[in-house]
Formats: sequence, C-alpha cells, structure tokens
Amino acid sequence: YGIIALSLLIIGYSLIENRFIKTVTYTFKYDGENLHQVSRSKPEYMQSGTSVHIVQLSDLHNCRYGRNNIRLSEKIKACRPDVILITGDMINKYKPANNEIFDLFERISALCPCIYSLGNHELKERERYPKRFFEYIRKVQSYGIIVSDNETHELKINDCAFMFASYS
Repeated sequence: YGIIALSLLIIGYSLIENRFIKTVTYTFKYDGENLHQVSRSKPEYMQSGTSVHIVQLSDLHNCRYGRNNIRLSEKIKACRPDVILITGDMINKYKPANNEIFDLFERISALCPCIYSLGNHELKERERYPKRFFEYIRKVQSYGIIVSDNETHELKINDCAFMFASYS
C-alpha cells in the first residue's frame, strides 16, 4: 500500500505542479566589466533608463493558465518586460499545440521583442511530425516572434546591444 500511495502522490504532484505560475526576480548590476547578481526575489529597481527587464518563459507543455492563457499573459505584462525569452518546451511532444499557446504568443509579442529557443519537446516534434512542426513555427513567427535554432541574435534595449544565443 505504501508504494501505491507514494505513486499516487507523485502523479498528483506532477499534475498540479505545472498548473501554477512561478515568478522569481533576479537583480544584477553591471560594473562596466562584469555582471554581478545583487538579489533574488526582491527587486531593486535601478534608476530609470538603466534597467532591463527580461522575462523568461519556459516549459509550459501546452498547459493553460486561465482561459486563453490570460492569467499568464497578465502576469508577464505586469513585469514590464523589455524582452521575453521563450526557452523551449512550450508544446508537449505527445500532442499538437493548442490554441491557447497562440493566444499567449499574440499577447506577449505585442509587449516587446520575443525570442523563442527550441526545447527538447520542439525538437522531438520536428523529428516525429515535421509538417506539423513547421506549421507551428510558421504560426509562431507570424506574431513577429524570433525563432532561434542554434543561432545568435542581437537586440538593442535601452541603447545597449544584447546578444542572445540558442543551442539545442
């Protein structure tokens, strides 16, 4: 009975854990040469014009956060991002992308530049269902989202050049 209870607990946790939005704030300062972490979870906003807000979005696996992902998009909007880094696994390798992920992409791409780096679920999708994968990528790109596949992209944010690289 102990193994069954433990198995049910693990399954329950797995189903529930990915339904919550987790937000962590990191603050870094640049001294002209190096970037240093100043704090975690306690935002220390620098002077206006000298800060860059980066939102990293990862591992949604086709989950929904409110109808049409409105809860998640509002949370992202509240962060006032200068760039959104989508770091893979937005889809689930076992089923096609749902419409809610496209609703989210439409909303967040209107906020600021977005760069999407492919994760292992996207790579599996490309391998198993290439036609479906490329239709998905075309739709993501139709929102102006940069899809990065082993590439480097430069973005100018607050008059500073930032290089973003993705490696699968």
